[in-house]
Amino acid sequence: MALAAKDVKPGMAVAVDGQPGQWEVLDRHPRHNHWWLHRRGASGEWQTTFDHMRHLHRVADGSRHEYEQTELEAA
Repeated sequence: MALAAKDVKPGMAVAVDGQPGQWEVLDRHPRHNHWWLHRRGASGEWQTTFDHMRHLHRVADGSRHEYEQTELEAA
């Protein structure tokens, strides 16, 4: 079940569109109803391999992702 915008807070763990693993919410995108998300892989590297998922886009520095808020689920 998708989280409502009012329920998403920086620092909380979320699931992304039913994908395995958890992401941490960093902050809200300044101009859109998107959130910056990140997580570390098993060996501690920043996860950067999920740009193929719907509404998810790799950010220039490779360490953060944005995801449409309506696709976030409580982890």
